[in-house]
Amino acid sequence: MKWVVSFSTSRPFGPLPVNTMLRAGKDEHFAITCSDDKTVRLWDVRTGKQHRKFVGHQDYVFACSVHPTSTLFCSGSFDETIKLWDPRCPEAVREIKAHAEPITGVQFSPGDGSVIASGSYDGLTRLWDTASGSCLVTIYAEQAGLPAKQAPVSGLRYSPNGSYLLVSTHDTFMRLWRVDTQPVRASRFFEGCRSLRYNCNNGFHAPKNREAPVVVAGQEDGCLMIFDMNTGKLAHEVQAHRSPVLGMDNHPRNSMFVSCSMDKDNLARVWRYESHFSGREGDPDIRPAAPLVQAPDDFVVPPVRQSYAAPGAMDVG
Repeated sequence: MKWVVSFSTSRPFGPLPVNTMLRAGKDEHFAITCSDDKTVRLWDVRTGKQHRKFVGHQDYVFACSVHPTSTLFCSGSFDETIKLWDPRCPEAVREIKAHAEPITGVQFSPGDGSVIASGSYDGLTRLWDTASGSCLVTIYAEQAGLPAKQAPVSGLRYSPNGSYLLVSTHDTFMRLWRVDTQPVRASRFFEGCRSLRYNCNNGFHAPKNREAPVVVAGQEDGCLMIFDMNTGKLAHEVQAHRSPVLGMDNHPRNSMFVSCSMDKDNLARVWRYESHFSGREGDPDIRPAAPLVQAPDDFVVPPVRQSYAAPGAMDVG
């Protein structure tokens, strides 16, 4: 794995810590943030100015997700609710009383956004119908056949094709669930994660079109753990940062991903990972329809004083 470049992310977005930042759909000029100040905000990243503030949550807003095809976005809060927002409206268009404890992750399903996945400190992962707000499925760790005692969910991430959901919990495990089948079933386990206190971010990474994808997991000690999706075993580990890795996202086209942490230098680092694992028949397939393009050796990120571009949402074609 190669560290390509790092850049500062120290530009302030709101009065309190920002927990999640996403590109506002396919418009690269706008970003959405959610924060400890209980708000969700829409920003113009060209000027750094706030475009609109959305108020309605009663506690920290920890996660948000942008609908892949419409202007809707959703947010999950420590007030145990999911709210759906339309940027043209100052108030939420729907509220879902989703869990019994703080929500730590929400994401629209790739493709059509017809389902919202949510995870919570109550140890449950739930799938919701976007149109009606009704619960479709409740997933808990014991269904995977491992003793978990409903360990708190620290984060979740859909695979690019929407067939799988990667769920991280505060019990050293990540579980890969097949969610496009009935019933939902556990497909892989990834063991040995060091994330028992912080909600470290994890995700998928597809190095090349013909190579097997990997799971990249941020750790509390600043490491990135790379797991082989064929076997569920640890393939590589690198000391990426000095403090907990709280953010990780893929480049929408190139074979790169970005990580950020609680480091005082406020640096985000861009990585290239080339694996030597070949996919086998029957292995999980997470790839979007469009092939990934090989990245150049390096590239220049504009100075933060001139431009700030939040990591974009996964392009699923």
